[in-house]
Amino acid sequence: MRLPLVPLLFALCALLNGNAAASDAQRNLEFLGFRSQIPEDWQPNTPSSSMRAAQVMVPGADPVEMIVYYFGPGQGGSAEANIARWQGQFRPVDGKPVEAMVDHFQTQGGFPVTWVELRGDYARGVGMGPMGEYKPDRILIAAVTETPKGNLYIQFHGEADNVAKHKEKFRKFVANLAPLPEQF
Repeated sequence: MRLPLVPLLFALCALLNGNAAASDAQRNLEFLGFRSQIPEDWQPNTPSSSMRAAQVMVPGADPVEMIVYYFGPGQGGSAEANIARWQGQFRPVDGKPVEAMVDHFQTQGGFPVTWVELRGDYARGVGMGPMGEYKPDRILIAAVTETPKGNLYIQFHGEADNVAKHKEKFRKFVANLAPLPEQF
């Protein structure tokens, strides 16, 4: 018995498209009067401090953490000051700070973003507090997002391969950030 090839190809394409759609499923994440979308498999958690407006874990053998920091209007420092501080959390290479790759864009809601990527041996610290031990081959991506309520400092950090795997999804989260209706 000979099976028709064309219907089988259509069925295979439909199945593959269905799986792609399922893996691209999104859900809303709302905080401080803002909304964006995260992938369905990213897990929102209760923020572990009052400085965190949102906190999300990205699954993997070495999970990636996404944190939205908010300190209030006029608080938290400039993008430039934060970039310098974040560079200081990475082990210097040949006596020099790790290179910061910087980009600028606007969110869907019209908020200016300074996007910075840093890679190397990372000793995470918060604020001016003590740093932990250096962990090898880490990436920190941070998006300083200027809003009418004050800056949001959105960080995405973890093991380099896992961060790189989810980088575009994180950028989409930042790019889609918009106010909830009637917020501003």
